[in-house]
Amino acid sequence: MKSALNPVIRSGWIVLILCLCAFITIYFLEKYSGDHWLERFWWFILSVPIFIFDAVFLMTMYSSRDTYEKGKANLQAGNYLIKWTYQQPEWEHFLNIDWKRTKKRFVIVSLVIIILFMIIAFATEAIQINQFWHALFGATGFVGIIMYFFMYYSYISYRRNFLGPREVIIGKTGISLGGVYTAWDTVGAELSDVRIIGGECLILQFLIGTRGKVGSQPIQINVPIPAGKEHEAEEILHILGYS
Repeated sequence: MKSALNPVIRSGWIVLILCLCAFITIYFLEKYSGDHWLERFWWFILSVPIFIFDAVFLMTMYSSRDTYEKGKANLQAGNYLIKWTYQQPEWEHFLNIDWKRTKKRFVIVSLVIIILFMIIAFATEAIQINQFWHALFGATGFVGIIMYFFMYYSYISYRRNFLGPREVIIGKTGISLGGVYTAWDTVGAELSDVRIIGGECLILQFLIGTRGKVGSQPIQINVPIPAGKEHEAEEILHILGYS
């Protein structure tokens, strides 16, 4: 059973290396080229806080691995609330719907970050009107590259689920979806909500938030409810305290 942390950690390392390369590149260009690269590409400085945040993030992810291993061992030992298996057409239908939602979310988040960046840059007079297109191009490229890698690993997970076990195992502290385990008893995490959502496919949605942070964006784990298993989904809500 694979851990959901693996692609997150790999993505974190890629972002860390990209930020380091960006900072080193602009540093040497500024120091040895004789041109004022830092004035023209000042937004490269954003790589420094992103680098620091990402380094702390990676340390937190590594510290959570022990908890993940214990949770996976519990599910493998049969200590779970419920286990659902799916027919191939039902499983593929769910994966395709979930991938469409993921792509839409990535596009929206990218646009919001770019728009906020441009608004803040103009409001603080960090850029002038004649630098608009340079700043927009730079911000779009930087955000686009980072989001590409996160989306790439999401796509790998999407494709891997086609080949993985067509099953969902739900426990009291975590869930295995297609063989990938996600927990809500790791450092700083908590199960903030569980609910049933209708639509093209009936979904049992788990929201895993950050403990103590109001307004933080929770991780969504969408579980397809097999036909005829609606009553079991209601029982899961009751057991976890969200009925």
